[in-house]
Amino acid sequence: MREAPTARQLGARYGGIMHLGKIRSIVNLNQLTEKSIGCPYCGETIDVLIDSTDLDQQYIEDCQVCCKPINFLVSESVNGELAVNVYSEDEAF
Repeated sequence: MREAPTARQLGARYGGIMHLGKIRSIVNLNQLTEKSIGCPYCGETIDVLIDSTDLDQQYIEDCQVCCKPINFLVSESVNGELAVNVYSEDEAF
């Protein structure tokens, strides 16, 4: 994994002084992974952005198609890749 750029590098790249909030936003974008999941309600395949710092976390995000709440469980697979499991509110996990 490559190192996050320094504030000086970000300032040079984006022109001028970088505020801490802007730096965090840019650095956090590097930690997002796009995954395709199947909605447990409507069955549509949707693309979602997963924050790799959310390992072993559970959260809820609404389906982009049917708007029902999807439970996300983010973990690391045995080969070190980001694994995302999704469940409806009725399913146990």
